[in-house]
Amino acid sequence: MPILVPNTSFVSAADSGEGSCLSKYSGQKQTVKTIAQDALALLTSLSIPPDSVIAVGHSMGGLVVSELALEAELAGVVLVGPVSANPLAAAAFSKRIETVQKGQASLADKQPRSQLTEVLGGMESMADTIPTAATGSKSTATHHAFIRALLLSQSVEGYISHCNVISNATSPEFPRILCPLLTIVGGDDKVAPAEEANKIATR
Repeated sequence: MPILVPNTSFVSAADSGEGSCLSKYSGQKQTVKTIAQDALALLTSLSIPPDSVIAVGHSMGGLVVSELALEAELAGVVLVGPVSANPLAAAAFSKRIETVQKGQASLADKQPRSQLTEVLGGMESMADTIPTAATGSKSTATHHAFIRALLLSQSVEGYISHCNVISNATSPEFPRILCPLLTIVGGDDKVAPAEEANKIATR
């Protein structure tokens, strides 16, 4: 990525509620605001001035970087397939919570419990559906495998925490964001439809 913009550094961070191999699940209740505040604290700890930062957020991260832009004066914000905070999204992600909890309960009843069962913990129900259901017509088997691996790297608790963040989120106050904002969406995106992203420009 550094070759895209000369003399630019890139920082990628996993939040404390992710519950993946990169960031163990903290067990603390999260909101869009608390994750944005953690991101701001990270910039402070790295001595990176917010006004030199272009914050990029994908999916739920779109909500987070939008909140970050309200918390600090950024150089810019890029939303990639941002999830909208609305009743439909809340219902969809609440359904995901129900699905992984049922999968977790089903695995708990299996005897003997294998090491693989302990690792997956119920996330395979998401890994079996989302890679194809939530991607576009031009996605490939490699894309599907990558998304599946990302899902399986998360714990059920971390995934539920993120779903709750989205379900309980409110729409960012976009008119108060003063820095340049770019939204990138796919024409086939089912999680972040283009019409939802287009509403941002009218706010």
